[in-house]
Formats: sequence, C-alpha cells, structure tokens
Amino acid sequence: MMDIERYSRLLVCLGLAACASAPQESAPVDAPTATAPSATAPAPSQAATAGAGIFTADQASRGEAVFQNVCSECHYASEFRGRAFQATWEERTVRDFYRQIVRTMPDGEPGSLAPQEYVDVVTFVLRSNGFPVGSVELPPDDEVLRGYSMKAPESN
Repeated sequence: MMDIERYSRLLVCLGLAACASAPQESAPVDAPTATAPSATAPAPSQAATAGAGIFTADQASRGEAVFQNVCSECHYASEFRGRAFQATWEERTVRDFYRQIVRTMPDGEPGSLAPQEYVDVVTFVLRSNGFPVGSVELPPDDEVLRGYSMKAPESN
C-alpha cells in the first residue's frame, strides 16, 4: 500500500505531467539559454527526430548523475520513459521539455541548476527512451533544442 507522502508526490508528478502536455503560448522569461550557438552543435532540421545521435554517452551519464543527486528526491527515473511519457511528449520538441523542467524543477527552486545540467538531464531522459548517442554534445541553446522532436525512435 502506498503511504500518503508517496501518494501525494505521485499526484504532484501527474499534475506536472498534465500541465507539461498543455500547449504553451510563450517562453518563460527566466529560461536559461546560451547566448551564442555552439560551433559543434548538430544542424537541426524542421523538428527532426532526436534519433540521429544528438548527444554523447558522457553527457547522458552526467544527466543521470544530476537526476540521481537532485531529481530522485521526488522522482523515479521510470516516470520519464516508456509509453505514457512518450505519448505525452512525442508531439513536442526537445526545447519544450527542456523549458518545462527549467521552469518547474527542482521543486521549490526552479531554474536553480546550470543550463548545462538541465540539458544533461534532458539527454539522460532521451537515452532512457531509446534515443541513440552520438559524437557531439547537445548544447543548452534554444534554437538548437527547438529543432529536435521528442518523438522516440521506432522500436525494432
């Protein structure tokens, strides 16, 4: 049986997921972005799938470490992978997901992590959903992040 605290956390997470799936009119004012695009950033096409290897294994591992040290106080990694998560995010961009976590996490201190830490967590989530690693890191750059879809690669 689930205790009250864990049940409350689950309800908060479900509420955040529901809010995250609602269309957003404008960018949050305080969303951190890089001032100049990275010279090594992959060239995005019109919301291309992130299945082309847009982040490195090291970057996703750093994201996993941030998740374990910060996010796991309230969340399980399993909340951010699988069919339910993918159904919520598949029509959105990587930038949408990045902005959502910057604007809302960590609880009580949204926006308190470095932009690189947030994008590293995003790459951990992408890897957890079957997105392949590549040879170039994904930068915390709005224009680059906008160019990639959260739609998970097809299962073989």
